[in-house]
Amino acid sequence: MTMKKGFFISGALVAVIFAAAGLSGCGQADRKEGSSAAIKPVGQGVDARAAVGEVPAESSTVARPSAKADKLVSSPAAEEAGDFAGEFSSWGVRVPLSNYYFVQGAISIFGTRWGSRPTTPEELDDAVWEQLVLSYEAFRRNIETKEEDLKAEVKKVLDAEKVTFDWQQDREAYAKWVKEKINVTVETFENFLRHLLQLEGLRKNMLESFTATVTEDEAKAEFINEHNTIELEIAQFDEKEDAENYYKTMQDYKLWDEQNAKDPKYYKHPGFVSFEFLIFMWKIPKDDLYKMIAMEDNTIYPPIPVWKGYGVIRILKRRPAVESDFPKYKDSYMKQVESNKKYEQLKEWQKKLKSDAGIVKYPRGDVKDAK
Repeated sequence: MTMKKGFFISGALVAVIFAAAGLSGCGQADRKEGSSAAIKPVGQGVDARAAVGEVPAESSTVARPSAKADKLVSSPAAEEAGDFAGEFSSWGVRVPLSNYYFVQGAISIFGTRWGSRPTTPEELDDAVWEQLVLSYEAFRRNIETKEEDLKAEVKKVLDAEKVTFDWQQDREAYAKWVKEKINVTVETFENFLRHLLQLEGLRKNMLESFTATVTEDEAKAEFINEHNTIELEIAQFDEKEDAENYYKTMQDYKLWDEQNAKDPKYYKHPGFVSFEFLIFMWKIPKDDLYKMIAMEDNTIYPPIPVWKGYGVIRILKRRPAVESDFPKYKDSYMKQVESNKKYEQLKEWQKKLKSDAGIVKYPRGDVKDAK
């Protein structure tokens, strides 16, 4: 077996380790950096979504990471030959299982700062492979996490948790808190943060490399989307036929009120919120919202696709944007649209990078193949 170059970073034995020796080699790359995120307390739901208005309910319970994640506190030399989760076939790189479980643990505790939180084993598996690809790309680009950035992130997490000890002076209290809170060692906890900060560094670097052209019309459209405000009540159904049948019998809003009182579980109330919120969080089509804002209050709108299933919508209150105010906000909306376009480019870049990696997942019993 021919061994190519092995990469070892001092002080980061727990971090992401890559077998960079080709698909038949045994060299390993020890990784330590990553993206920034806030801790999610064990056993509590996690919501990284907008704080304004009701958002679609979803399962997001966070459990402690598996014991396998904490067992990453071992030397890269302990990695058994053939103990791999899969490979990046296009790059000639095999991914050790320890890497996989490490990233899985980081996501279980911190989630991600982009995309939705995984709610199924398949979604979690997909998120882990995405982060593994990004981590390897960050390694190739020599993106590292500075120690001062790690300390700042640890402080941010502990401040958010309102701890009373000085984590740098009282290491025993710090270790006890980490163990009780998320059931891992300090070394693993800090390496989770290094990994997450590194991914955030990669994404930031890519964003800065993109360019985007913005027209005044695009900026004005964004302004209107954010200043058009509407209050809706949504009767939500899994099946389109059920939504259509409900709509046929609910043209009178008084009947709607009666039915709501009898069976409120079908009714969602996002609040008096912007089009932007409803488009992004509830996946309500923009064209339908523009039709609604021109209608009278208490109008019942026919079934449309929403975040989950189909919705029959009652219009409760409307406040159209004042378009003459746009010039005052033009510059900020030009920048906002530019930023949005760059994030779309980043999303496409990540998608292409993941595709180009040629991910091949090796069969295992504990993770379903999402392909």
